[in-house]
Amino acid sequence: MHRSQHPTLPSSTEVCIVGAGIVGILCALELVERGHRVVCLEKDRVGWAQSGRNLGWIRQQGRDPAELPLMVEACRLWKELGERCGSAALAFEETGINYLGLHRSDAQRYETFAAALEAHGVRPERLDRRRISQLYPLPEQRWRYGLRTPGDGRVAPAFAAPAIANAVLEKGGRIFE
Repeated sequence: MHRSQHPTLPSSTEVCIVGAGIVGILCALELVERGHRVVCLEKDRVGWAQSGRNLGWIRQQGRDPAELPLMVEACRLWKELGERCGSAALAFEETGINYLGLHRSDAQRYETFAAALEAHGVRPERLDRRRISQLYPLPEQRWRYGLRTPGDGRVAPAFAAPAIANAVLEKGGRIFE
């Protein structure tokens, strides 16, 4: 349980965040680290709703090109978050993400997206049949084209929000569930 040590709500605060899912609790962390007095209110438990049930992917692959600058920065921030919060529960597992296709139209789509990734400093790997067979050694391998973003990965969502909440509390923030 990540309840504040204070049993009653304060009479005032500088910032009040409603919702302690991954977005709310990260906002609380950022503000507390910048010296603001923060209270975070959660109707249930920290990270309990969608933030605790998603798959935890932090990816650049398959995004709208307009989102890429934000996702490049998000990947960078997630990679340092475990150290920032002093928690192994926030370890970013760099798994990479692969998109695979059978048709020439898939290859063209992947090439267009690879160019967008490269324009934002991301180094994708273009996959041909041989490389796909190395990654997925299946007897009936049919995939012909692919694109891999090695820097994409995931964080265990059930542990992420509570670990960040602990850091918020340690740095002086207050959380009420």
